[in-house]
Amino acid sequence: METPILTMLRRYSQGDPARFHMPGHKGRAEPLPMTLDVTELHDTDSLYEGGPAVQRARALAAAACGANETWLLVGGATAGIHAMIAYAQGPVAVSRCAHRSVYAAGWLMGREQLLASPVWDARENMVRCETPALTALAEPGQWTLVTSPNYYGCVCALEPLSVGPLLVDAAHGAHFAFSGKLPSSPARWASLWVESAHKTLSAPTQTAWLHRSASADGRRVDRILAAIGSSSPSWLLLAGLDRARAEAEEARPAWDALVSQCLELERAVSALPGLLACGADWARSLGYTDKDPTRLVIDVRGTGRSGFEAAGILRERGVQVEMADFYRLVFIMTPADTQRDRDRLWDALTRLSRMRTGAEYAADISPPAFPEAVCSAYEAFGRPSRRLSLPGAIGRVAAASAGAYPPGIPCWLPGERITRDAADWITRIRELGGQLFGVDNDTVEVLQ
Repeated sequence: METPILTMLRRYSQGDPARFHMPGHKGRAEPLPMTLDVTELHDTDSLYEGGPAVQRARALAAAACGANETWLLVGGATAGIHAMIAYAQGPVAVSRCAHRSVYAAGWLMGREQLLASPVWDARENMVRCETPALTALAEPGQWTLVTSPNYYGCVCALEPLSVGPLLVDAAHGAHFAFSGKLPSSPARWASLWVESAHKTLSAPTQTAWLHRSASADGRRVDRILAAIGSSSPSWLLLAGLDRARAEAEEARPAWDALVSQCLELERAVSALPGLLACGADWARSLGYTDKDPTRLVIDVRGTGRSGFEAAGILRERGVQVEMADFYRLVFIMTPADTQRDRDRLWDALTRLSRMRTGAEYAADISPPAFPEAVCSAYEAFGRPSRRLSLPGAIGRVAAASAGAYPPGIPCWLPGERITRDAADWITRIRELGGQLFGVDNDTVEVLQ
């Protein structure tokens, strides 16, 4: 029997890696039996119409996370982001470094998006905090969507953005509610916010929460989620999400202890030649107000290697990172990590330090100017398209977005004209080891 996906997953698991990546259970959550895999029946609730079990699970999640009301999602944070964009009435101000699902929601729903461009920090080769750029667009009645925390655990100031209704992509902050030593959740400032429970908690991949404060209309959210959600939601995933909330509440002391462990690890890492832990002071230097200490970020440029190269060295030692960029490695730390995992991580980092070349790694990847918008992204998204080679696409209007993560900024969006500088930048990113999206075998999608 040929089962390529199952074979792939078993091969990874049997390699026994130290998993410093999502999901937060790190492969150690108790398995949910397939006997529980049923659909919505007479004897079970309906996710959208409710029922005593669903309503109780939602109420418990809302109480745990400081929300007026919470919805259970099986389409990941992407489903919550799409719901928030659908909920907004009028144009939505978003950062040019938002998650791709934010732009996709605008194209699919015909929502106008006001793009704010954060400042590029040449020293760090990444964008600075998006709050100032979004604040320039913020005014009473203006909808704004902000990402906080981001992939690096950096937290934005939300109060300046709350002059109008605020939506928050807090996908990476589902654990914040479970320790007073972690940054605050967006509950005080946001009308709606989404948290991806699988990223840091013990929930299965694809599960998330959508929360509302008193300023949002819950019945309207009900209608939106029923329209965009799966009509056959997985009770296995929902049960895992419910269990993850209960486990996180019981694990509050473990989260407190983890924060202390991570801060100590930051200090120890920064003492290793060639390595520097990027903590709260680093985040503040980029304009953020705080940083999640359980998101371990290590600058490796002092080893003379890029983050991509360093991640490969760690993989050889059985340590899997969540993400690498040109200068940094990113690790997701949770209470599910064992002492053996942490020991393997420390051994791999000390080996990386000993392998330093003597020259600091540097890469010039400053992005080009954002292209001219020829038509709206919504219009471009619905028009016929064709694929052209990157050189052949120069001067044409994009039908789909393309870029790289890192640094995570779309080089162009649908409706924008592809420039030579943008095409050259995409090529340069790939040569340096970055992963591209929207580029397939050196071709991109353009309007006919």
